[in-house]
Amino acid sequence: MAINMWRKSILIILIVVIAIGVYLNRSYAHFFNYITDHFQTNPTINYNYEIGIGPPIKYVALGDSLTAGTGTNEPTDSFPYQLSQKIAADGHRVELMNLGIPGGKADNIISGQIEKTIAFKPNLITILIGVNDLQDKIKKTMFAQNLDKIIVELKAKTTARIIVASIPHLGAYPALLWPHYQYFNYQTQKFNTVIQNIATANSVEFIDLYSYNKNLEKTGDNFYSPDYFHPNKNGYRAWAEFFYANYRK
Repeated sequence: MAINMWRKSILIILIVVIAIGVYLNRSYAHFFNYITDHFQTNPTINYNYEIGIGPPIKYVALGDSLTAGTGTNEPTDSFPYQLSQKIAADGHRVELMNLGIPGGKADNIISGQIEKTIAFKPNLITILIGVNDLQDKIKKTMFAQNLDKIIVELKAKTTARIIVASIPHLGAYPALLWPHYQYFNYQTQKFNTVIQNIATANSVEFIDLYSYNKNLEKTGDNFYSPDYFHPNKNGYRAWAEFFYANYRK
């Protein structure tokens, strides 16, 4: 009798473990399937614009799909373009080079964006990178080395003001299910600690886009595109306002 009870207990435990394993696997796959099913086209990649009239400001935006403007229909909806508009309204001609690459990681900036940035001779550089490093499980130590290399080289070879942003609080139901939302959010904060530490160590500006975006979500307004991961044009407009407020400080 005792043996039968023991066997039943083991069987129940195995069933529970298997069920949890299946759920974790499917909920993890759900995120990528959801993004794929609600695929957001990229308005363009690597574009240049001149906006406004007046003394020139040359601005380079480095990053991934969040810089490229994925989630919108037009490149003019991206946060770098909208930030450029705000700076131009102060009486400047802004020459914008957006080098954001969808799916890009920190090593992509090193291999494909730094040389173009240096050749452009910018006055302003924004860096928003890390979410794909996180998703691809790049070690934080490797990410830190890459980000440090980016900033060190840009400081050495340009005279630009450099603004580094944290990874924003991203992802909402139904794109991210429990417990992957909690895990993703936890890792985002860990990566952001790395970003802030590297920015501080190199004496460049750090802005907390994570907290800003999290507070933005509490307003109840719709700031996400249909994939519930990338912002829509309203989300990018709000980001541009945040970058501009820090730019004016």
